[in-house]
Amino acid sequence: MKRTARCVAAACALMTFSMPAMAQPGSGWGGPGGWDRQSFWRGAPDDTFERIRFLQKRVERGARNGYLTPREANWASYKLDEIERAADDLRDRHRGMLTQSEVRYFQNQLDRVNQRLHWRQRVAQGY
Repeated sequence: MKRTARCVAAACALMTFSMPAMAQPGSGWGGPGGWDRQSFWRGAPDDTFERIRFLQKRVERGARNGYLTPREANWASYKLDEIERAADDLRDRHRGMLTQSEVRYFQNQLDRVNQRLHWRQRVAQGY
């Protein structure tokens, strides 16, 4: 059982770190024109659960307006539901609160979901 859990964790880590940052147009991660985390989350609430809803609404709007393919939107909705369930479970264990490290972890998960989405040049066109 422990070996299976370690294998799953290793596979998740490998998948997470091998994915390119494609959330916004630009040449790459962190460079000029690359994905800008601050810009994406501008105007978003601070609460983890509100941020999940913020990104879910953005995905729904992107799918409705053609900024995301149906496949991307379905994948993102699935991942956001998964993140919300995990956060709910941890919140229940801590009397309704998440620890700071859990908040950081879930923010990183939300960033990864956003980075996987191919907003492409459509973001630059006013999305």
